Amino acid sequence: MEKIKKINKIFLSFEVIPFAMMILLAFPPIIASLINNRLQYGRDLYDRVSFYCYISIMVAYAITILLEIIFYFILLKNYQYDRSNIELANRVKVTKVLSILYIIPGLYAIPFYFRFLHIRSFRENKKSGQPAYHFWEFFIKPNRKPIELKDFFIKIDN
Repeated sequence: MEKIKKINKIFLSFEVIPFAMMILLAFPPIIASLINNRLQYGRDLYDRVSFYCYISIMVAYAITILLEIIFYFILLKNYQYDRSNIELANRVKVTKVLSILYIIPGLYAIPFYFRFLHIRSFRENKKSGQPAYHFWEFFIKPNRKPIELKDFFIKIDN
């Protein structure tokens, strides 16, 4: 369980990079606009700074995707675990799904948020010993078989 938690933390550390860049690079265009109003550099300064900030964020996201793909194949593709431990099996599947979803451009905010919740679900409450966050409780139950994509397409007759 500790190893899959460590793998999730590694992936989360990659996924933080574009969000940090987005927050940090939101301010230079505003500052360039203020400087431009004072010193009259022309419209080029604001446009150029905005363009460079946008390119920097996209490059950071592309690098993060490459890291995610590389570490997916290194750490997760052939990850060996006890398949009789259903909770661990479901956690590994959730980790794999989040890694694949992150690679799809435009959806990176969703898996980033859910990976953060997934990491928090490993923590235990100091008083009760239960997981601190119960978001995955529906998906991860010890008496339940692992969730698979084909389960969503099977017709259930009542």
